[in-house]
Amino acid sequence: MNAYRHAPVVCLSTEPPFASLPKSLPEARLRERRFDVQRKAHLHLLEGYVARAYMIEPAEIYLATRGRADVAEARQLVMYLAHVEIGLTIAQVAERYKRDRSTASYACREVEDRREDPFFDGLVNHIEELISLRRDPFLQGQRAPEIVLVTPLPKPTTANPANSN
Repeated sequence: MNAYRHAPVVCLSTEPPFASLPKSLPEARLRERRFDVQRKAHLHLLEGYVARAYMIEPAEIYLATRGRADVAEARQLVMYLAHVEIGLTIAQVAERYKRDRSTASYACREVEDRREDPFFDGLVNHIEELISLRRDPFLQGQRAPEIVLVTPLPKPTTANPANSN
């Protein structure tokens, strides 16, 4: 088993994040593509955070069947947040998770009803803060924070005066 399987990924590229996009695109289309890239990244984050909260595998969200109750509830939360926080239409949410539009709409209503429970509402608020597009520096026209790698300091050696002779 790979010991680094769950290690965080750090991009050490010296290029700006969207340097690979063609320069010939008009500025509006370039911004739109940047937004799509960020939206997809936030969707993956959303799915991961919800899967972790429900202690399921992220792939279970995409099951063709309803699945266990916890998987169905997690999928409903993902659909709700994809619509409300990420900004996908109900039709886009339904298409992404291979459900009917009425099912995606029902999921949003169910999550809204469950938000009256303070514990569940706290969970949803926490995930919303983690995946919010409003705080993304790439979408705000700001530079991304610099990545600073800190190497650990060597352990100090203690000199034993009794053994110095």
